[in-house]
Amino acid sequence: MKKNILILFMIGVLNACSSKQDSAKHQEDSMDHAASEHAHMSAIDPAARELMSIHDSIMLQMDVAMSLKSKIRSHVKTLDSLLAKTSDNGIKPKKIQADSLLSKLDKADKAMMDWMHHYKADTLGKLDDESKTAYIRDQRQQIEKVGKLMSESISEARQFVNP
Repeated sequence: MKKNILILFMIGVLNACSSKQDSAKHQEDSMDHAASEHAHMSAIDPAARELMSIHDSIMLQMDVAMSLKSKIRSHVKTLDSLLAKTSDNGIKPKKIQADSLLSKLDKADKAMMDWMHHYKADTLGKLDDESKTAYIRDQRQQIEKVGKLMSESISEARQFVNP
């Protein structure tokens, strides 16, 4: 029985490690893709350079978001321990809030990864001026929404972590 539990535990640990590596690889690949497109865009169009500048500022925020997620996860572990020991009604709302904030930070992170994955800088070279302008305008609107989502989730998370 103990042997089976140990085996299941080890499988769980290996899956968790694999999942983290896959996630890190995905983020690294997305960043490499965006960086190569960024270099390509810099030589082409001032509006595209401005678009990538917005992207770069949001990328800096992603480091902050990751740090906040780590701190909130630590709070969640503490809250879970407290909930297991007591029936204090003030703890459960904090746990719900923490879970909600983690979800918002994850959503912002996913939105950024999705934008980077779908943005195609090489498409601009194939478009006429009117289509290029429309594409950049559309992409700017999308990345600005991502930036707003990221900023709002970070602001809420900071208030939770540093009341």
